[in-house]
Amino acid sequence: MTLAVLIFVKLSKIRSEVISIKSYIIFILGIIIVFLLCINLNTDENTETKIDLTLANVYVKTDEEAAPLTAIYSESLQGIETTAEIVFMKNTDPLPYNFMVKCIAEDKTPYIVIEEGQQIFDLSHIEEIAESIGYFNTDAYIELYPLYVTPNFNSAAYRQFYKNAAEIIREKAPKSKIVWAVAPELIYNETDFLPPEQSFDLMGISLLCGLNGENTLPLIYDKLEYISFAYSKPVIISRFSAADYCEITHSYYKNEKRKYISALSEIKALYPNIIGFIVYESNNYEFEGYNNRLLISNDDEALRELIAVIREFENDKGNEKKLPVCGAIISGSAYLNEEDYNRFFSAPYTAVSLNNKKYINISKALKTEVSEKNKSVIICEDML
Repeated sequence: MTLAVLIFVKLSKIRSEVISIKSYIIFILGIIIVFLLCINLNTDENTETKIDLTLANVYVKTDEEAAPLTAIYSESLQGIETTAEIVFMKNTDPLPYNFMVKCIAEDKTPYIVIEEGQQIFDLSHIEEIAESIGYFNTDAYIELYPLYVTPNFNSAAYRQFYKNAAEIIREKAPKSKIVWAVAPELIYNETDFLPPEQSFDLMGISLLCGLNGENTLPLIYDKLEYISFAYSKPVIISRFSAADYCEITHSYYKNEKRKYISALSEIKALYPNIIGFIVYESNNYEFEGYNNRLLISNDDEALRELIAVIREFENDKGNEKKLPVCGAIISGSAYLNEEDYNRFFSAPYTAVSLNNKKYINISKALKTEVSEKNKSVIICEDML
């Protein structure tokens, strides 16, 4: 009997200790759960739900109409009406006076491509050319030292030369616009050779399509989108063509040319800062060690489409000015970072918080045209 009582007491004591431990564990777990709930509640209270933003180029319509630029550099395509005439020359060549006289007589804008030759960074040659252009007192484009391929000269020397040359051209030929043209292969690394932005008025980019039989449309759109977002300068497609035949595949691409020509219309709609293009042809254009024949003139259908696109560019006066900012589109409305809005517009408007940043709904503040497909916002009021 005594033993049974002792055993019962012992078991009761053990059970009491177990219950005590369980209670302690439950108590600790309760504290942890409450703590975690508090953290969660605190986080929810101070964190916004992330909103999907579509980044967009922002343009402002102005009263100034940009003159469209179309030109052709090809013996096979002479006779097609364009707004400009193009000539290529080395930095040591004298300006061809007959070319300038012909442009003035035919009411065409001279487009002068100055390529590096001997004495690459000698500014005296540039001064002579600029003085000759200034003598005619006419509007002109000067594509100065275009980078068709990756150059082998020093990038710092090139940038400094470009800055100094631009100052000379501004003084001697003040009606000229300077075009800095860059090859597609240099895009994304173009800053290595990029002159100061005040040293040029327009950017040029080559679009030589279908080289070595490859479909280059996706790459074209990527690079144009990058250029359009990264810079506020108007853009010229400084060399446009499409492969008709390539040595690597021993194939002809008669029908492929047309899709690239058709893409020009869409490109114009997507990027309003593209003001024109220059058609280029070559029987033997080498790319990655293989020759390509870049001809549009031997396909009547492609030629008709090309002429239609030329007319399309010429009829668009392009009075949109690109702002050097990035906007956002949400559910059909356009937004601009509050700081950027205040840089360009004086009309006060209440900001809203989106993704922890302050934005102005410019679709409410201003009259806008919004295209989510084209990733563009056009402000229809000249309020700069």
